[in-house]
Parts: sequence; C-alpha cells; structure tokens
Amino acid sequence: MATGQQVIHALKWNAIGRLSAQLVTWAITLLVMRLLAPADYGLMGLAIMMTGFFALFNDLGATSALIQKREIDNSLIRNVYGLLLLSNCILYIIIFAGSPYFAAFFNQPQLIDMVRVCGIILPLGALATIPSALLQRELRFKSISLVDLASAITGSASTLLLAYSGFGVWSLVFGICITRVLATIILLTLTRFRLLPGFDFIGLRSVLSFGMKMSAAQIVGYIGANIDGFLIGRILGNDALGLYSVAYNLAMLPANKIMSLSNQIAFAAYSRVQDERARTSKYFQESVVLASLAFFPVCWGMSAVADDLIAVALGPKWQPATIVLQIVALGVPYRVFVNVVNPVISGIGKPGVTLRNTLTTSFIVSCGLVAGIYWGLTGLCIGGLIAAMVSVTVNLHRSLSLLNIRYVRLFEISFPSMFAAAVMYATVMIAQNGVLEGLPAATRLTLEIGLGIAVYGALTLALNRSAIIRLLELIRGSY
Repeated sequence: MATGQQVIHALKWNAIGRLSAQLVTWAITLLVMRLLAPADYGLMGLAIMMTGFFALFNDLGATSALIQKREIDNSLIRNVYGLLLLSNCILYIIIFAGSPYFAAFFNQPQLIDMVRVCGIILPLGALATIPSALLQRELRFKSISLVDLASAITGSASTLLLAYSGFGVWSLVFGICITRVLATIILLTLTRFRLLPGFDFIGLRSVLSFGMKMSAAQIVGYIGANIDGFLIGRILGNDALGLYSVAYNLAMLPANKIMSLSNQIAFAAYSRVQDERARTSKYFQESVVLASLAFFPVCWGMSAVADDLIAVALGPKWQPATIVLQIVALGVPYRVFVNVVNPVISGIGKPGVTLRNTLTTSFIVSCGLVAGIYWGLTGLCIGGLIAAMVSVTVNLHRSLSLLNIRYVRLFEISFPSMFAAAVMYATVMIAQNGVLEGLPAATRLTLEIGLGIAVYGALTLALNRSAIIRLLELIRGSY
C-alpha cells in the first residue's frame, strides 16, 4: 500500500476510534462535572501538572526517534525499552519523595496522596510505550484506536461510578489510573511484545541526538502550556483553577483531540517522505486547508454560544467559566497552525526548529499570562490570547521557509474558512441578542447551532467548495 493510502487508512481508523471514544467519554464527563465541584478539578489539575511534567523526561525522546529513524533492529528496541523502564521507575521515586513539597507550595495537603497515586501511571505506561511506538511506525492505527476506545470508555465509566458513589476528587484520580492500566494490558496482549529490556545505553547515542531535541521541545512546551494553571492555582485559588481548567479544556477539545488524532500519523508519514520537499509542502498545505475548514467554525462557534453551552452542558455552578470559554476559543484556530507545522518540521529531521518554536511560544505566552493575571481570570485569558497570536506569527515565519512556502500563501488558503466563520460568528451574536433573546437556554442553543451551521455551510459551498470535495474524497479513501 502506498504511503498516501496508508495515511488515509490510518486517519480513518484513528478518527473512528478517537471520535467514538470522545462521544461516549464526554457525555460521561458532563455527568461527572455535575457531581463534582470546580475545586475538585482544580486539585486534579495540579496533580496532573506535576506527574505530567516528570513524564516528559521518561525517555529523552528516544521513542520519537524510533518512529522517525529509517531502520531499526531488536538491539535498539531492547535498549530503548530498558531506558524507558529504568527512567520511569526513577521518576516515580522522585515524584513520591517530592509530593509533600509540591503540596506545601500550593498549601493543599490532599495533593500528597493524589500525586503519588497518579504517578503510578509512569512505570505502568512504560511497559506499553514500545509496542505503541512500533504500531505507529507501521501506521497501524486501527489497533491503537481500538485500544484507546476500550480503555477510555472503561476509565470514564469508572470515574462516573466513583463520583456517583461519593469519592469526590478521587474518582478523577482512579479513573485516569484505570484508563492507563487497561490500555497497557490490552496493548501488551494485542502486540504480544516479548522482547526483554537491554541496558546498553551507549548504543542509544544515535537516537538520543535526535530525540533529546524532541524531548526538550516537549518539556519547554509543557512548562509553557501549564504556566497558566500554575499562576491561577498559586494566586487565584482552586475554584478559579477549576473553572479555568474545565473551560480551557472545553475550548481546546476540538484541537486537542483532532490534532492528537492526526499528529501521530503526520509525524510518521512525513518521516517517510522527508527527502521529497515538494510532496511534503503539498501535504502540509492540504492539512492547513482542512484544519481551517474544521477549526474556525467549530471554535468560533463555541465562543459565540459559550453562555448557553455552559448553562446547558454544565449547569449554573460553572457559569463563571463562560468568559474563559469565550476568549480562549477565539485563539484556538491560530494555535492549530503551529500544531500542523510541527510534525512536518520534526518529520523532515529539523527538531531544532521545533524546539525554537516551542521556546518562542512559551516565552511570549508566559509574558502575556503574567501581565494579564493582574486583572484576574479575564485579564489572564486576554493576555494569553494576544500573546498566542503573536507567537504563532513568529513561529510560522520561521517554519514556512523550510517548506518554501510564503506566509501570505498560508493566509490565502485559510482565508475562505476564516471569512465564513467570521460571518457565522457575527450572525449568531446578532440573533442571540435579538430574536433569540429571552428563550430558554437549551432552545436558544439549539437554534444558534442550527443557524451557525446554515450560514457557514452556505458560505463554504459558495467560496470554498474545493475543500469540501477534498474532505469527502479523504473520507471515501481517495488519494
């Protein structure tokens, strides 16, 4: 099967698995949110902040290098496996010992046990990382999607059951652990991975030279992505952090889920055609067109209906999160452009550029957040939005030159979707404050969504028909 056909096949299966899982898990999550308080999500956000940070150091990017490297053998796989097991066990010991200090910094004693339990997912996940990487390398995303689907649904259902039984924030802790344990068991059973770990780390020098740059970019990116939670948790408190975390994750949901769906495949696919720059450039431009087609209407539409969406989906106790959703959702489509370009740059063997992009984003966005928090949660969101747009512009200017693409070309191919979404946004806001004003929230939300779809669909058919045709071709499996 040709690379292009493999990519489409992988995308279809990844989409089926991820979207199916999300439909079920988010329906369950909305029920869980009604049972738990914003402070519970604030505590969980802090716990994941620590364990997630240490997870970035688990293999120094050696797993990514396995996917990108043209040829690998069992000796290399065994040594990377050994590195994963050893490093994750060491990291868990550090997490276990450091949790009291982390909890004291935020003045939340409950974090000690929460962090220690959440940290178990590091050594458990290490057992399945190599089988997962090998499946990605071969573009066998059907298997990965089925594993994700089964583990995500089971973990979410367990979280709901525990929340209903009165476990509070611990329902979130145990839910994420159950998800990871089940995914590990299924992956090991499915792939029948039986290689013993090796510990000749000198032999990893060739992959670490690539992987450490990838890992450094992930570490810097993680710090930049979590500086908002750190500032809110330290300055504004758990309730504000819970409101922000839920609204931010809701705003980023389309991008995070779809980009995580496609970026794994994109990195592996671009690695295969890394020496064919014309082909790489063509794939990238097509990705931008399709990303614009999807993300501008979804994210700007979410911003337009934020008030009713929060009221209907989460209930009155989450209503203060509306302003966060309104502001953050506006900037998501621009963030997606960088998420689309990063797998290309890494896939063609330029992880140093990815690292510089991540450093730029982290620095600029951190400055915007620090400046904005002086005006509370709203100020932080506005500062983050402005800073994110500035960093996107800088990073794209740096990255596009490697693909022989001008910045104006990126604007040209994304403008039809941007324009249609802007008109949709304005139309919904006018209707919301006019003929729809005074209706029940659920009724108004339904009408707003229908109106938005009608306006965006009509304008897209008139201005961007070729993008719709290409999307339909991909869904049918045409290449």
